[in-house]
Amino acid sequence: MSVRRIMTDLPSRAPAESQEFWRRVLGWEPMIDLGWIVTLADPAWPGVRLSLISHDESTPVRPAVSVEVDHMDAAYAAASLAIPDGDGNVVNVLSRR
Repeated sequence: MSVRRIMTDLPSRAPAESQEFWRRVLGWEPMIDLGWIVTLADPAWPGVRLSLISHDESTPVRPAVSVEVDHMDAAYAAASLAIPDGDGNVVNVLSRR
């Protein structure tokens, strides 16, 4: 399985409002804005992303990092969508088709 992208997921009480800090300081723009999660990136380097997340509708725990892979079947064979690593950090594994 090959990894396409790794995104840090920062907890945020108000992702929509928090994105202004990242826009002002680093010039990052929202790539995805679902209200409860906002994913930001530098327009010149969109492969590096940061998500501000208040909660995840699909899981009761908030991920620390999201890893986008090419083939979800291999990821699902090894683990479920949101899994804890050895230190208890939740890792969200996803694929975009």
